[in-house]
Amino acid sequence: MPHRSVPTLGVTLGLALAALSASPASAADSLFWANTGSDTVARADLAGGGGQTLSISTPISGMFGLTANVRTGKLYWTDRGTQSITVANLDGSNAATLNTTGAPTNTPQGITVDPVGGRVYWGTEPTSPVGYAALDGSGGGPFNTTGGGSQGLTPLVDRARGRLLWSTFGGIAYANLDGSGGVTSLDLGGAPADTIVGMAINGTKIYWVTEGSGTVGFANVDGSGAGGTLDTTGASIGGAAGLSIDAEAGRMYVGG
Repeated sequence: MPHRSVPTLGVTLGLALAALSASPASAADSLFWANTGSDTVARADLAGGGGQTLSISTPISGMFGLTANVRTGKLYWTDRGTQSITVANLDGSNAATLNTTGAPTNTPQGITVDPVGGRVYWGTEPTSPVGYAALDGSGGGPFNTTGGGSQGLTPLVDRARGRLLWSTFGGIAYANLDGSGGVTSLDLGGAPADTIVGMAINGTKIYWVTEGSGTVGFANVDGSGAGGTLDTTGASIGGAAGLSIDAEAGRMYVGG
């Protein structure tokens, strides 16, 4: 089966979503999410073929954020109980703690993967920087967010523009992905941005879901504003936590 290009995003606060395409370890296009209350990972076929709770080969004691690497068929999640990042196959097997030596891992939260750059990034408590670790297990460090205000819940890689974005409890900031700094607040064009708990990029737009107002906002990802609120009539997104976009199918998934 050919691979589909589907953005992935791991997010926090109750439910994390990761939409990904078929890979060597999955039989069909799937949606993965974290159940933080039960410390489990579940998946469902996007075509409606049912789902399952994955059998994880290592204990979980505080799952929060979840993301997927389509290229290698891996899941990554943050574990706040063990203050660590876990990696596993898409079926839950071979789970292991990723080497994060040198990186901050206190109360890790949202998580995102950069397959091209070979790194995974995660948010931490507001007084700490965003952390990163190499996918090859060689360790990591703190990402340079100097001047970016209080860190929020959700990092997001924008490789097309060479940036890492993160939520700031009332907005979105970004800096150069190469770690050279350049922190800037993204112009959201006046769109609601209270307690952002999920972000995704589709084309020239960035979308985010807010826990407080239960809305999905959007703006130009290049920082030129043009913000607004997406019409979600008919969808229940109260207490939302997690956002992922399947661009080919023209759908957005919001966890609740």
